[in-house]
Amino acid sequence: MTEKITIFIAIAYEATERRDVADAQRNKDSVVQALKDSGFQTDTLFVTKEDFAPASRLADKLKAIQVRWVFNLFEGFSDAPQYEAVFVEVLEGLGIRYTGNPSTALRLCLDKLLVEHELSQQEIPVPRVQVLTSASQRAVKRALGLRFPVFVKPRAEGASVGIDEQSLVTDPAKLAEVVAAKLDAAPAGVLVEEFIPGIEYTVSLLGEYPYEDLGIASIDFRQYPEFPPFLTYRSKWDPEAEEFKKVIPGPAVLDGQKAESILTIARNTGVALKCRGYFRVDLRERDGEIFVLDVNPNPDLNEDSGFVRQAYARGYSYKELIAKIFKHACHEPGRGSR
Repeated sequence: MTEKITIFIAIAYEATERRDVADAQRNKDSVVQALKDSGFQTDTLFVTKEDFAPASRLADKLKAIQVRWVFNLFEGFSDAPQYEAVFVEVLEGLGIRYTGNPSTALRLCLDKLLVEHELSQQEIPVPRVQVLTSASQRAVKRALGLRFPVFVKPRAEGASVGIDEQSLVTDPAKLAEVVAAKLDAAPAGVLVEEFIPGIEYTVSLLGEYPYEDLGIASIDFRQYPEFPPFLTYRSKWDPEAEEFKKVIPGPAVLDGQKAESILTIARNTGVALKCRGYFRVDLRERDGEIFVLDVNPNPDLNEDSGFVRQAYARGYSYKELIAKIFKHACHEPGRGSR
């Protein structure tokens, strides 16, 4: 590009003690430095709740400061994650170029029940699941038809919010108690899904279909018997937690056929959920079958994050990765869709 442009780094502005939200500031600082090192001008776009009352107020704000390019690190608010998709809808309506996933993917991936339904429709393996909005005997009875142990998680949250040691339920008699506790912080309901006990795999992908893969990372939780056999909120966001320090994904060692199967499922998942830009797919294996557990559009881009570590392993520097993500946003979307 020959013209000198200003890239606005969009992040949420709110007072919160949640570590994943506060971490966005550190993320912003890293991205700003990488873009400056690549020769770009940057500015910060702080997004507040007041900007959405109504959403036209946000549109007016963006027009007033003449925003044309956005590096999108906005993930909604701690008590209103749905604004992540609304923000991008406003950008799309104004024709502003932005990094990462479209509003359709962001809105879809926030609702884990919709993800399960969409992937099932495309015959992509997912764990069997029930959604509960009540801990009544009648509601919980439906979930008792699942294969135990089961995993309980919020229907509409990201960043492992609401996932802790109580999420894994091995005793059916305890399910109602756990569901009731989780519903207090999950007004959209909770998902009760069959727990997949095998090795966990993570595939990080860039661009549009067929996507550039950054390799496959894995965690074998049998190596960490002192911790829960899954990643909790603490293990992802609390630097003082022992599991944060010790349970770190590493490059998966797989035969060619299994690696190709995992990559194919991850790519097909991206297509089914209309992902582009950059995203991560988490999978697990049970009895030789690979299941998709979760999809994270616009994952954390901090220099020590899992997504970035996979990029390092592929030979990218941090500056190169950030520049690549931005330059993808400079092109018209849809060229690689199918």
